Amino acid sequence: MNTRKVWLLEKFSQNKSSRYSTYLLMVAALGGVLVTSRFLEPTTLPELCLFKLITGFDCMFCGLTRAFHEISLGNFQGAISYHPLAPLVYLLVVFHLVLASMRLIGLNYPRVVKMPNTTKMFYATFVFFTVFWILRNLVMLLPIAIGL
Repeated sequence: MNTRKVWLLEKFSQNKSSRYSTYLLMVAALGGVLVTSRFLEPTTLPELCLFKLITGFDCMFCGLTRAFHEISLGNFQGAISYHPLAPLVYLLVVFHLVLASMRLIGLNYPRVVKMPNTTKMFYATFVFFTVFWILRNLVMLLPIAIGL
């Protein structure tokens, strides 16, 4: 075997082990989020959002912990009252947990649709949450602005 083939083989085996550890980390993290959201009572926690502590306004993720807890208990209306995007985010967490678990045990998931560019998806998600955040805080400011 020439040295280039040996180098490629070694590189592939390193990538395979790093992919395995990546999927293991994803399963542990996402599973941990779901288990913690079920058993941790968020009302017993102190306020942890630095943005809200400093400004008094909700950040774009404020309410997700309480909403995840409500979804874990089956209370979808309560979850939506804490954060309207929570059911969508919860479904994404479950979806990625299933995909990572499948890859971890060596199953290839079916490619039903072509996945879009992850960078574009990240920016689109960020813009979506940012617009939601701005609208959420504008609604809170509206009564102050009109003098109620």
